[in-house]
Amino acid sequence: MVLGTGLGNLDLLDAALRDPGARLSPALAFQGYAHAAACELSRMLGTQGPLLTVLTGCNSGADAIGVALDWLRLGKCDLVYAGGAEAELLPAFLQAMGAARALQSRHNATPAQASRPFDAARDGNVPGEGAAVLLLARPEIAAGRVKPDTQDPET
Repeated sequence: MVLGTGLGNLDLLDAALRDPGARLSPALAFQGYAHAAACELSRMLGTQGPLLTVLTGCNSGADAIGVALDWLRLGKCDLVYAGGAEAELLPAFLQAMGAARALQSRHNATPAQASRPFDAARDGNVPGEGAAVLLLARPEIAAGRVKPDTQDPET
């Protein structure tokens, strides 16, 4: 399992900090760090083998897929779940991005035109939330010629 995220569980930290009188849960120490999503997803899917979180900003999900491909090419794994997850629509994060002048502003009246990641005339980021995970396999496994965890052809 290799999962990318730009920031990680800011929503949990934000909620905990909004109520200064509340007692913080000890579980927050584990739920609030960026690696929690990969750990939880790996537990839910019952994966075995390497487990990694990639934190490289906006391109973390794509970088995670690249790491997974490397693992497959190097023979470290037969199958790898890889992808990304992010939920950054929090007031403090948006205010910080606005203060850094990193948010798109030219297309506020036409939101469908706002996200322009490969446009030379783009003027900033469009924050959002989402997740996607792919199951990648070595070519011979994907083609059904070999079972995972073995080099013996299927009979």
